[in-house]
Amino acid sequence: MAVALMASIWFMVLKVVLILFLVIILFILLVVGIVLLSPAKYKIRAEKYNVIKIESNISWLFGIIRVLVLYDDGKHSYNIKIFGVNYNKFNHYEKEKHKDKKKENLDYNLEGEKHEEKDISKDTGKKTSGRKEDKTTRKEDKKSKENRKNSTGSQQNSWKRNSKETNSSGKIHKKETKKAKPKKKENNDEKNNGRWQTISKIKEFVFADNTKGVVGTAKNSLIHLLLKIKPRKIKSDILFGTGDACLTGQALGAIAVYMAVTNTVLNITPDFENRVLKGRLEVLGRIRAASFLLAVLKIVLDRHWKSFYRDLKKVKEEII
Repeated sequence: MAVALMASIWFMVLKVVLILFLVIILFILLVVGIVLLSPAKYKIRAEKYNVIKIESNISWLFGIIRVLVLYDDGKHSYNIKIFGVNYNKFNHYEKEKHKDKKKENLDYNLEGEKHEEKDISKDTGKKTSGRKEDKTTRKEDKKSKENRKNSTGSQQNSWKRNSKETNSSGKIHKKETKKAKPKKKENNDEKNNGRWQTISKIKEFVFADNTKGVVGTAKNSLIHLLLKIKPRKIKSDILFGTGDACLTGQALGAIAVYMAVTNTVLNITPDFENRVLKGRLEVLGRIRAASFLLAVLKIVLDRHWKSFYRDLKKVKEEII
């Protein structure tokens, strides 16, 4: 009976532990799924008549995180909200803290300077009493210096006489001057050969099959990502002109191609005579983190990636 009870208790404990472990794993998967699949909605408004104004609003995780950026005639501001609480408030509170600390340090330094000035004023009173003693000591020092100069002058004259006599007899040994060793000339040919070798290795790396494969997959994933990120709604009312009829026509042709590829409609009125850019533009769209992750995984999981990364390391080591 005791063994059966112990076995049942251990079984219940293991069951509870496994349930908790599964709940934690499911919670983590739920959070990761929400983060990757919840879209970040963006809304951008821009207008230019007399002044340029831009307003962008981004909301993510069902509005839990919001970012607002404003630009008005050279002045810009931003606001971040997390769970409805302004991030700028905390930033302002930290700035005030730093200001208070600076004021305290300044006050402390000013008090220290005042105490030092008082101490200096006390010391000056004592120094005036000792000035008379300093004058007498200075006079004695001057006399001693004059005596020293006279003695050194007589020694120098005797030394010069001895040196002339030795020069006449030819007993002085000249110091051997060390000859400067000629510097080795660097071979320019070796440098040029090294440079050409590095350039040839870089060319081989750029035009290799592995790099071409990785670049091709990166290009395809980037195009797919741009199609996912492209704005879903565009509202516009723009007056456009370059001042040259030919250039305005070419620009309108490029805009027409963009509208045909992306299935968007833009309201643009051309001005073939004047150089003008006025109007307003409103863009709405959404971005998912999963689309960025898929684009990166496509590049990393490509069959050419490992060899490409290995060759890239080799080229870096040789260049450096």
